[in-house]
Amino acid sequence: MTAQLRYLAFISNDPDTLSDFYIRHFGLEKLGRSEHGDVSLSDGFYNLTFLKSRPNLGEPRMEIGLHHLGLQVDDVSEATKQFLQLFENYVTGPPMTRDVPIWSF
Repeated sequence: MTAQLRYLAFISNDPDTLSDFYIRHFGLEKLGRSEHGDVSLSDGFYNLTFLKSRPNLGEPRMEIGLHHLGLQVDDVSEATKQFLQLFENYVTGPPMTRDVPIWSF
């Protein structure tokens, strides 16, 4: 099975300043900005999102900094099986239901 990193998300107090830095110094392009101030960038292959820290973000963990990452895998079922075997002692509950399994630990 193969996996490739495709996405990183950070929680930030100032997504606009961070995104401006990455645009100016690394040539990333802005994909969009949410009404809440979240900003998403891309280099055409890899995406980077800065989530605006706010009470209604609704995330289990709200620390400033790296929040989560996204991997593209060729077999979601196999990746899920391997993940649970490796991290079974750390997973705190069932996955949050979305298109693919997402766990908090």
